[in-house]
Amino acid sequence: MSNEIDLSQFYSIFIEESSELVEAMESGLLQLELGEIGDDIINTIFRAAHSIKGSGATLGFNEIADFTHGVEAILEEIRSGERTITKDTIGLLLQCVDCLREMIKRCDTDESNDQNLIADLSQKLKSLPYALSEKSTTAVKKKKININTWDILFKPNPNFFFSGNDPFRLLQELEKMGDLDVQVNTGQLPEFSKLDSQQCYLGWEMTLTSEAEEEQIREVFAWVEDDCDLILMLSNSDIRGSGEADLLLESVVVGQKDMALKQIAVEKRINPGDEKTVAQLNITADGVGEEASSIRVSTDKMDELVNLVGELVITQSILKQATKNLDPEQLASLTLNLQQLERNTRDLQEQVLNIRMLPIKFAFQRLPRIVHDLNRALGKQVKLKFSGADTELDKTVLEKIGDPLVHLVRNALDHGIEIPEQRRATGKEENGTIHVNAFYQGGSIIIEVSDDGAGLN
Repeated sequence: MSNEIDLSQFYSIFIEESSELVEAMESGLLQLELGEIGDDIINTIFRAAHSIKGSGATLGFNEIADFTHGVEAILEEIRSGERTITKDTIGLLLQCVDCLREMIKRCDTDESNDQNLIADLSQKLKSLPYALSEKSTTAVKKKKININTWDILFKPNPNFFFSGNDPFRLLQELEKMGDLDVQVNTGQLPEFSKLDSQQCYLGWEMTLTSEAEEEQIREVFAWVEDDCDLILMLSNSDIRGSGEADLLLESVVVGQKDMALKQIAVEKRINPGDEKTVAQLNITADGVGEEASSIRVSTDKMDELVNLVGELVITQSILKQATKNLDPEQLASLTLNLQQLERNTRDLQEQVLNIRMLPIKFAFQRLPRIVHDLNRALGKQVKLKFSGADTELDKTVLEKIGDPLVHLVRNALDHGIEIPEQRRATGKEENGTIHVNAFYQGGSIIIEVSDDGAGLN
């Protein structure tokens, strides 16, 4: 019997999650093109690319990992201020997003990727004109002389491998950042007879000397942060010499509500009363108290749950009908409990049905890219405006209205809104506007697509 893990079981998860990350990259790039320059947007795009690269490499999709690495390099230059954002850069990155989207779709098929397109885009990324502003040049110089030594304590969860993760790849990423010293922690390794080859028992204590900042190092672990215990801090001789690394690895869980309390408790056992050490540990407490706002549930499971609740409602109605022919004085308690069951069942049914409800913004997210592409192809200047993006629709309906919405917006831009010269001649602004609005009206949801053009003939 082979002890190797079948990574193909993770392909569907990778495709689904990476497809969402690609959408996030596209949305962020379109925001940048509209002039919404901000660190949050740039970081979101970078992290999405970084996650796709890391998880792709872990699952053996090396072509995706290599291609995304080139995209990530450009994004890192933008993020660090080394590269200015231009329309040509955004246009090329959007082409890369399209290519990446197709590569991800083919992950669980026998279809081969377009090698010519991949090679062409990779070459364009490498030869993209490079420019530094005076401000960014100064920032880069300062950054290059800022070399730090970091202590990294990393302990994967026992089921780490079942997520398709590989600690060795993380260590390789860290090694690229500078001088890395690694010591393995075997304290939790069981006897050979009790060893399970699919479980992760090891931890690692590392020292990294690098120009990299804390955020860059954390990004190496960004896509495994829920599957490990992690501590990152500037090197401190008192802690390094204390022999308490095992305690740290066992006691601190990044992202838990009680993380700060655990850190304080650990710190006191290591070096009581040392305020400097406390400050360094608390640097790593980003995100304390945050909880996951959603979970991923397959459509089949959701439909099964809806059906089961439907059966429960029917059973409750039958029981209610059956009590009408019984003596209410003798069965007063039963009647009272059935009434409570009815209330609970209705509430449960309402909540379960709400699981299928999603904001209509998920149907809107395809539209900005279509407007971007048509603007370039037709020489028009059209802005897209949304209202009521949080209006909720059943998931099935949401999937059905996507294509009609795209068709309406394309028609408005292609046939309704004039080119800039015609708009100027009629006294209008050069920039046209398409407004997509969703709102409740009685028991219905109305979706309006309007524009300020000449209209359709």
